This record gives sequence, structure tokens and C-alpha cells, in this order.
Amino acid sequence: MAKKGKIPKKIAGVKLSKAVRKPAEKLIAKAQTPEGRRVLAAGLAMAASVLATRSTPKPADTPPPVPPVPPVPPEAPVPPVPPRAPTSPPDGMGAHMVDPGAIADAVGKAASAFIDGFFNKRR
Repeated sequence: MAKKGKIPKKIAGVKLSKAVRKPAEKLIAKAQTPEGRRVLAAGLAMAASVLATRSTPKPADTPPPVPPVPPVPPEAPVPPVPPRAPTSPPDGMGAHMVDPGAIADAVGKAASAFIDGFFNKRR
């Protein structure tokens, strides 16, 4: 014969009273028989089918399908506007004025070249 099932007095730190343990031990003893195993298997199968029917959505619960949105073709990027060179206003004779910044840059480069040549003597 199978070993008699015993339930401990404490499970996970919770004390079980004798009124709970005695009927549970009788139920475990019945579950260890072949008939008890069939009853347990049938009960588990019924519980699984109930859970499966509850978890599947009903047709009324599902929202109506949304039609797909047609793709939008990409737009061509707008080319950047090239920067225009600053135009100086023409003087009274019809010729354009000279840019003072360009003159200052040219004088600075010439002065740098002169000083480098003066202090860096070549042998």
C-alpha cells in the first residue's frame, strides 16, 4: 500500500490547525488511489478548459478591424539655397567698391610673410 500522506504543522511559516490538516490528509490518501488520480485529472482538465474559454476574447469584445493605411510616397528633399556672395553697391562710376575685409586679409598675410622672412634667416 502507498505511504500515508502527512501535512506538516507549519507551511511557509503559517501554522495549520488540526481541523485543516486531518481532512487534507484524508483527501491526499484518496488521491493516491487509481480512482482518485482519475478524478484529479478530470478536475484539472475541466479547470483548464474553463480558464481557456475565459481567456479567449469573444467576437463582441474584439474591435472591428481597421483598414490598412496606404503608404505615402516620400517627398523629394528641397535643395538648399546656395548662399549668395555679398555684393557691394556700385560707386558713382559704375565700378564696384572694394571689400575692406579682403584688403585687411591681404595686408595681414603680406606682413606675416615679411616678418617670417626677416626673423627666419636662411643660411
